[in-house]
Amino acid sequence: AGQLGSATLGQRGLELVRFVSGQAAVAIRNAVLYEEEQGRASEMAALANLTQAISAIQEPRDLFTRLVDSVAPLFNAEIVGFLLYDENRRMLEGQVPFRGLPTSIVEIYRASVAADSPAERILSYQKPLLTIDAAQDENWHTLGLTNVALAASLRDSALVPLVSDKRMVGFLQVSHHRGGTTPFSNEEVRLMSIVANQAATIIENAMLVQQSRSRAQRADALRRIASLSASSATLNEVLKFSMQELIRLFQADAGGIFLLDDELGQLRLHHESTWNVPEATLDSFKTLFVDDPEYLLTVSYSRKPFLSGRLSTDRRILSFYRPMKDAMQMESALVVPLVVREHSLGELMLGSQQVEHFSSFDLQVITTAAGQLAAAVESDRLLGQTDAGLRQRVQQLTAIARVSRELGSSLDLKHLLTVIHEESLRVLQAGCGTILLLEAGSQAEGPVVKMAVGCPINNSLSPLDRKVIQSGQSLVVNDFDAGGGHAPHGDVRSALVVPILHQGNVVGLLNLHSNQPSIFDAESVEIMEVMAAQAEKVPGLVGGGTGLYDTTLAAFRAVQRSYDPRAVNSVIVLTDGANEDPDSITEAQLLDILAREQDPARPVIVVTIGITEDADARTLAEISRVTSGSSYVARDPADIANVFVN
Repeated sequence: AGQLGSATLGQRGLELVRFVSGQAAVAIRNAVLYEEEQGRASEMAALANLTQAISAIQEPRDLFTRLVDSVAPLFNAEIVGFLLYDENRRMLEGQVPFRGLPTSIVEIYRASVAADSPAERILSYQKPLLTIDAAQDENWHTLGLTNVALAASLRDSALVPLVSDKRMVGFLQVSHHRGGTTPFSNEEVRLMSIVANQAATIIENAMLVQQSRSRAQRADALRRIASLSASSATLNEVLKFSMQELIRLFQADAGGIFLLDDELGQLRLHHESTWNVPEATLDSFKTLFVDDPEYLLTVSYSRKPFLSGRLSTDRRILSFYRPMKDAMQMESALVVPLVVREHSLGELMLGSQQVEHFSSFDLQVITTAAGQLAAAVESDRLLGQTDAGLRQRVQQLTAIARVSRELGSSLDLKHLLTVIHEESLRVLQAGCGTILLLEAGSQAEGPVVKMAVGCPINNSLSPLDRKVIQSGQSLVVNDFDAGGGHAPHGDVRSALVVPILHQGNVVGLLNLHSNQPSIFDAESVEIMEVMAAQAEKVPGLVGGGTGLYDTTLAAFRAVQRSYDPRAVNSVIVLTDGANEDPDSITEAQLLDILAREQDPARPVIVVTIGITEDADARTLAEISRVTSGSSYVARDPADIANVFVN
């Protein structure tokens, strides 16, 4: 204290100053304590608000809105927000809202953390990262955040680790002192650490609840897809509604299913399954043929999933997928194969306009859904094949029944051969054909044509005919234009030649022709060998009579040779009489051979169908019993189709 003038302060004045200064000190101290208490009260209120934030976890964004609103007032800073670390995706991401940063910056605020990398070591240290200039900071550079720091012009910043039960959850970020660029004080770091510890527990609990809810939602979605796949809905309905379910579950922006057509050798987009894909984009999708080199790089071929979070810079994306990426500005894609028993049926694709939208956990769930849909696709195809196979079998049996009926009612050789010719063309949908009856010629020239029904010929045998006569085996030519030899006539591309055998000798030939390549297959051969066995019975060809035992054994062995483990391998024997061939094997020999040659690992079932009262029902039943087949008797040949269906 002092005074103006020359007089000095007296003893009384000095005592007064001492008294006032003591009172002032007490007042100042009380004011400081009050301010500290107010600060602590504010901190405690803010921390209390943190514990209440757990109630707002219906959506993660709501949680972080409450967290940021609660903690931001505690700091004299312009920027406050949270970065979360996703262990499954190995990704550090900024969370919206981030006070002081625009949403456009937060959406790109992410960095990948590779395993055993310097960035992962920084996370493992779980120490605060303080800097005056984030854009130039070495730790920020190691974490891959420099570009974001430059874009947001970040200066003085603190990244305080969020740790829950020794596990790294992410960072609390506080940046830009309002008074200018200054280092963070120990008191500020202390408060940040307290807030971070509280927030880490809340975030961890909230994420656990969210994950539990998400797992329940995904389980429900998979259950609904499985139920739909097993329902009576059409395949188009199954794929359409299942895709909608997956789109909603993973919040994707678009999706679709590509199906592989094995017969045509094509991978095509299944339009009914697409979601949110414009018509113009659908039309721009090309069909990818399996012989295209690009097909070897698809998910359908490799049967390995494809996951990308940055399609704009991902060089792995094929031109086949680009229409969806370019037209809809997709940044993330998840593609999984549709596989049944190691056989690829196509692939399922989901897309999002957000970067890094899908995770490895999403991949597991979608792979499970894809397996269910693949089973639905396979079941639909098998059902279609069964329906088509059933119709074809009925046609085949009807053809054989007509031949059998004609054999029992006519002795006209040419008429009977004409019937066999017509039924062969009809059942295999061949363009034309010829039945040749042979007789022995000179030793030099071999067999010669005795009679021909069908395509006009010059009564000479072709090299293909002579090859079949010499081998005694059926022969298929898939394409004469591709080096299959000389065609029987100008417009023939493929052919099937089957020998008519009697006691091991070729007595005739069944020729079928088509103007399309690769028409005849193993099933065609099987059908025509049955027809050839019927032709052997034609009166005047080899002496007449029913050769039941030899025919049954020949058919049984033919099916064994062409055994298909994916199908029911069976022989269907239709006969209108008992065995009347005196040169054939006996009934006992037939039953013994069938029992001995039956292979339990490759079973062939013989189904016998007797037509009219003349059929030997007892013998037919014995033949079927030995091969675990069934036996029927159709009193009227017109009932043959009903017998087969039953």
